[in-house]
Amino acid sequence: FHGEIKVLTRMMVDPNAKVQKPGHKDLTYTRGEILDVIQLTDANKIICRSCEGKFGYVPRKALLNLEKNLYSNASFVMAAICNF
Repeated sequence: FHGEIKVLTRMMVDPNAKVQKPGHKDLTYTRGEILDVIQLTDANKIICRSCEGKFGYVPRKALLNLEKNLYSNASFVMAAICNF
């Protein structure tokens, strides 16, 4: 990814998503993982960043919006998962 990094929002990988083998520019992700959304590229893919700082494309159909009242502690969860 090239350009200034601004996190637009955070989204969660659908716990029921089919995890496919990533291509060259795709981000490896796991079900239930919370990702930073960096750029909305097109109708099918989004550029995301993992808690490990890796970037890549993620299919929109694999992502869910975080509900603030349910996931208000998403930063805490990410910190625990990523050992920040």
